[in-house]
Amino acid sequence: MAGEITDEIADELAVARADITICLYQPKDARAIATVYHSAVAALSVTEEKVTCNTPALESSARESLAHESLAHESSVRENSTTGSRPLYTAAQCRAWSSGIRDPRYWRSRLGRSLVLVARQGGELIGFIESELGFKDRGYIGYCYVSPAWQRQGVAGKLLNALIKLAPSYGVATLSTDASKASRALFAAHGFRELGRSFQQKSAEVLPGFSMQLLLPFYVTPTFATTDSVTSAPDQACLRQVFISHAELEAIARVFHRAVAGAAEHYTQAQRQAWSPKVRSAAEWRTRLEGTRVWLAKAADGQLVGFINLKRLDDKTCEVDCLFTAPEMQRRGVGASLLTALERHARDLRFERIRVHASYYAKPLFIKQGFIELTQNQHPRNGEVLVNFTLEKALCKPPRRRARL
Repeated sequence: MAGEITDEIADELAVARADITICLYQPKDARAIATVYHSAVAALSVTEEKVTCNTPALESSARESLAHESLAHESSVRENSTTGSRPLYTAAQCRAWSSGIRDPRYWRSRLGRSLVLVARQGGELIGFIESELGFKDRGYIGYCYVSPAWQRQGVAGKLLNALIKLAPSYGVATLSTDASKASRALFAAHGFRELGRSFQQKSAEVLPGFSMQLLLPFYVTPTFATTDSVTSAPDQACLRQVFISHAELEAIARVFHRAVAGAAEHYTQAQRQAWSPKVRSAAEWRTRLEGTRVWLAKAADGQLVGFINLKRLDDKTCEVDCLFTAPEMQRRGVGASLLTALERHARDLRFERIRVHASYYAKPLFIKQGFIELTQNQHPRNGEVLVNFTLEKALCKPPRRRARL
């Protein structure tokens, strides 16, 4: 159960402190996570919620009519209503929820196949959020906890915002959770829809909560253009080989042509016509993508809204060959999610750097993602000169395991 303690909705929307950073979980964080989890659960038994109780009023013998009786009853309810408070969860429920600080080995095992983000202030881990990546439970948020000393400071909101932005790159189309009475307002404030009540059995106690869900505007799924592009280390988000279909190639052709046609801010009509005079065939795109790894961004209805592909240049360098998004989905995080998925795979393949030839339109995205401009290029095409930019990014230290593109 996601059980981060929250303030009122208005407080949860407050901007988090600038010195709090969000980053990916590492196994060495397990010990700190164990402490944060247990302390946050224990705090639920001392955090109170407001309750209103109505005590039955005595019937008045002075009522002279039905109308007078109704009016007197409403008045007596108001007079006998009392407002009090009670703990969000009892001490017994919290002990059943977390009886003690668990061994870090439990957390390393529990979080090993999930998408986990942690919040840090300086060198201290002060909160974390976890979403399942397994096929059956993909997108289920099982943990969202903040250390009691850091609650009501926007930390949980910052964690949830980061998860919502990052989840699509892992193939997550829907986020769901069983929110506690404490975290219900947090999830509602971030667009989660309440589906109904939920109850979890822990030891001899029942923990009431709320089943909530958020449909994301798109998600990213990896595919293979041909058998030559299969790797021996598949992505976490796709544990089986999925090859690009003819219909998807046709959709890629349409997205490419529409994206080029919509780049009027930086390219003249003649340049755009020279770049993409017509929608290319699926066969042409299959040839173009052959031997590369392709990621597709799809809307909730399955419609293709963007794509990117990875090409190997040498043992140390790979290249972003194409990155295009549908005009109606531009500046909505699609390109960033596609690039994030590609970079993650490039690190798994142990490439040391990634290169791209970006258009005027795409250049700001790559700069924002840490690429450095190397050169400006001019390409004659169909009587026009198209300008693009060569950019490069150094990748972090790769894992020990080596995969093949």
